[in-house]
Amino acid sequence: MPTRAFLTLLGLVLVAAPFIQAQSPSKPKTAPTIELRPGLVITQSARVAPRIYRLAPQESTDSAVITVRGDDITLDFAG
Repeated sequence: MPTRAFLTLLGLVLVAAPFIQAQSPSKPKTAPTIELRPGLVITQSARVAPRIYRLAPQESTDSAVITVRGDDITLDFAG
């Protein structure tokens, strides 16, 4: 007959099982490559395509040419 401690542990495992994910090697997510253009709003991490950008300013002097909106966003200009 199983002991009370074993049954308690088994109950915890059965309850937690749906929340446990197997640790499998995963590929690192690669950020999409984007090209800069006036009025662009960036909301996720991305790689910027390597080239020389000449972006004309917006008509209104109080608006940005490019906007980055959000948290924990990385823009890779190293390319």
